[in-house]
Amino acid sequence: MQDKTYGQRVADSHELQLTVADAKLVWLELAGCPALRTLTLKADAQGGKHERHLTLSAVPQLQRIENPHELPLVVHLDARDRTQPLLIEGPVKQVDFCWEHGEYANTRMHRQVLLLPVEQLSQYRQEVEQLRMDALLVLYRSQHDASSNPSCNILQLKTDARVDIQGLPELQQLHVTPARQQVQVTVRNSRRLELVNLRCESKSGASSKPSNHRVTISDCGRTRLKFTGPWQRIELVGCGIHRLSVEQALELYVRGLCYIEETHVPNTMRVVNQATNWFAEGVIPDINESTLRELSARLSSNQQDAELIATCLAAVRRCERPKSRYHGIHILSLLAMHLPTAYIDELLEVRKGLVPPNTTRPYPEDLHLEAWRADVNIWHQLRSKANKAGLVRIDNFYGDVFMSSGQPSSSGYALLAECLDIESYDLLERALRKLMPDEPQQSRRRQYDDRFWRNGQYVKGLKRLVLSIPRLPTKLKALAIEFVLLSLANDMLQVAAQKLLQHEPALTRRLALRIANRHVETRESYLRLALSAALPAPTAQPSVQQLLQLDTEGELV
Repeated sequence: MQDKTYGQRVADSHELQLTVADAKLVWLELAGCPALRTLTLKADAQGGKHERHLTLSAVPQLQRIENPHELPLVVHLDARDRTQPLLIEGPVKQVDFCWEHGEYANTRMHRQVLLLPVEQLSQYRQEVEQLRMDALLVLYRSQHDASSNPSCNILQLKTDARVDIQGLPELQQLHVTPARQQVQVTVRNSRRLELVNLRCESKSGASSKPSNHRVTISDCGRTRLKFTGPWQRIELVGCGIHRLSVEQALELYVRGLCYIEETHVPNTMRVVNQATNWFAEGVIPDINESTLRELSARLSSNQQDAELIATCLAAVRRCERPKSRYHGIHILSLLAMHLPTAYIDELLEVRKGLVPPNTTRPYPEDLHLEAWRADVNIWHQLRSKANKAGLVRIDNFYGDVFMSSGQPSSSGYALLAECLDIESYDLLERALRKLMPDEPQQSRRRQYDDRFWRNGQYVKGLKRLVLSIPRLPTKLKALAIEFVLLSLANDMLQVAAQKLLQHEPALTRRLALRIANRHVETRESYLRLALSAALPAPTAQPSVQQLLQLDTEGELV
């Protein structure tokens, strides 16, 4: 077994180059070699491929550690007197070093490591571009007095290597371009940082889609921070910023202390919020379209693990803004569709808490219709799985939601349209009975500022109902026709009546006559409708006496 204590110490040497080819060597210490520029490590014919530990101090001119036999290295460097870059050929299992006002350690395996003072970057751009994806580039300021060095307010890099930027307090903008494939960047302790830009173009010159480009920002920023370019993943760790802007990214992770008060981020970006302190609630969304896609995929593949469900329900409970409520209602719709009966009570409880009472605009203006339709689907799914007692609770709650005077007309349209689309005829029957007007819309006493007439959405729902009548169950047809006849007025009533006469002439006439007998004020209009001809093939019109006889023969079915 190799002697773990075997090693050599070289001190006070003035050699320019040093080669060590000792197969038993475990550790090597270089101290006080002011002229040394190149160190070469070799293994002899017998092998000796074990790990080498290098401890380097007072080697201000050392620029390269050659490793032709690819011996695993662990490197410890005292760089307090250094202003030159150091290229280490790996594999490097660990590298750590300290300089005048900082320290750094990395325990990941890399094929190459380049420790580069930022003052030397302009002279070594070609070497930086040639670094491979499995290389590590560490940028740091070797001299404490930043005023005596070139400005690093704006830093531009082009490389495929993993980049660690350490302690550049004056850095304001970082522009990174992949040399060939991808970018992975970490920035630490740059309090003035405001912009991180990924310059990535396709061969055609158009901006590319997010690839495996990642950036981690730790203890950086003061007021605002903006990310531009197609990032795959952005990670913020303990940043003091108050405003965050992300132009394009697939994932955002927030860890440590968080002080963000305002965000502008893509709606499709996945957000993982692991902040350890309380901050402005609702600023960073817990759920968005990315959450919906992930949840839908996992539920569709029967991955109904309890942790996933609990996480989603907890996120929905925290939804307070219209946009987050929009995503929350869609998540509940997905869960209601896929989860078993045991979850009905919890889903209903979460839904009740999603929208506070008397909230007139619970969802974004441009998305409210989709949200209402998702809510109808929840109602339908819960009803289909509930027992009798549960059915009463569900219907009572949703009856108040969709029939209360405070809801906009889009909720009525969503109710009719979604019931027709998913063929939920039991729910449609309940809705029609609950919404049935007490008197015709033609009546003068009828209030034309009715909640369902505010923006015409409800009229659209009635039009869809008219077109759907031929495929409705027989019992529901009569209810739907009566609902349409009572809900429309003037020209719209005449147009709908022609359609109804075309689909169900006898039933339409009978119902029109019944309305005429019940409502004296509008009797003339409905008698005229009852006596009108069916289209497109007119037939002999029945007399008023015949219609009266039909109406007294029994209840409609």
